[in-house]
Amino acid sequence: REARQAVNRGLALNPVQLDLVLRKVWSHVQEGDLAAARAVLAAAPKEIERTALVAYLAAWGGGWILDAPRRDLLLRLTPREFGDDRAAWANALASEHWLRGELAEARRFAAEALPVYRERVDELPDDSGSRAGLGAMLAILGHGEEAAREAERAAALAPLEGNPWLAAEAHYSLAVVHTRLGNQEMAIDALERQLEAHTWLSPGSLRADANFAPLRGNPRFARLTAGEP
Repeated sequence: REARQAVNRGLALNPVQLDLVLRKVWSHVQEGDLAAARAVLAAAPKEIERTALVAYLAAWGGGWILDAPRRDLLLRLTPREFGDDRAAWANALASEHWLRGELAEARRFAAEALPVYRERVDELPDDSGSRAGLGAMLAILGHGEEAAREAERAAALAPLEGNPWLAAEAHYSLAVVHTRLGNQEMAIDALERQLEAHTWLSPGSLRADANFAPLRGNPRFARLTAGEP
């Protein structure tokens, strides 16, 4: 609530600031309230292009927050809406198809993103973001051992003991990779560490996040989403 108050003050000064709109969206997601988050997106000023809003959120890893019409729009976007970043574009579409259970399409886009991530990792081997993206695409393609290895390496390059907020992306990706691979306990371990480190993850966001739907029958995951230690 305090975050929303701060964001609302910012939006009063600049109502078309996309980052502020998305921070307001995330404040509702952290409470597990997807309906309120989607209402913020629906009420965004018309000066903010729908494609820009959808691409920005999807590139941020939050495509699952979108409502059905905006998720359909996501699948019609091109790399241009992602700043010509083909890896970010293909990752977003692969992830959306994965959540829909459309595995052939998910793998088609993952295969398109894969060489871009490999090239980036070759150029910058200590870049946790590129390794996290590589691991996420490998998981969709069914390369389990390599996917887990890259995701673990990405998390190791961004220790939570340093800056938990900046490290959260790699550790979130690690949990997603293990979830995609069916490694429930390892996924929950990764989520548990993030909650203990006070990243942007929250029990509410775990309840809402479609990426972790396969974990919802697990008692350990239920305790995390209930906010229990």
